[in-house]
Order: sequence, then structure tokens, then C-alpha cells
Amino acid sequence: MFDPAADAEVRAVWALLSNSNIDSSMMTLGVAPHLTLAVMDDVLPAPLIGRVNALAARTNPFTLNFDRIDMFEGSETV
Repeated sequence: MFDPAADAEVRAVWALLSNSNIDSSMMTLGVAPHLTLAVMDDVLPAPLIGRVNALAARTNPFTLNFDRIDMFEGSETV
């Protein structure tokens, strides 16, 4: 989860998108602001290894802390 300031910023963007009739899905779903790292029907890690390694090779190091790592199970879009 984001800190309160980042949470408010994300919700403000969601409200702008909704009020502009662009996309209201995040507000309609009532979810908290979050970071989606991947959306997959099937997890096939082997094909992703090369892409992840290429991304890592061209990205400067940075610190990233997770409050938790979780997943949504099922076939419905969340």
C-alpha cells in the first residue's frame, strides 16, 4: 500500500479519469491504490527470464519495499 500522500494522488487521478468519462473501473471496484506488477492467465517463468534480465541490465539500482505481495485468484478481472 502507498503512504497517505501517494494514496491521495492516485485517487485524485482515478477521480479525474472517472469524471472525464475515460475510466471509472478503479473507483467502481472500490480497491485501494496498488501496484500491479503482472497480469497473466498462465505463469510461464522461463520465457520471462530473458526479458527480466534485459530490463535489469539497463535499469539503475533502486530501493523498493513491499508491504505485502499477494495475488488475486480466479478468472474475473479485479
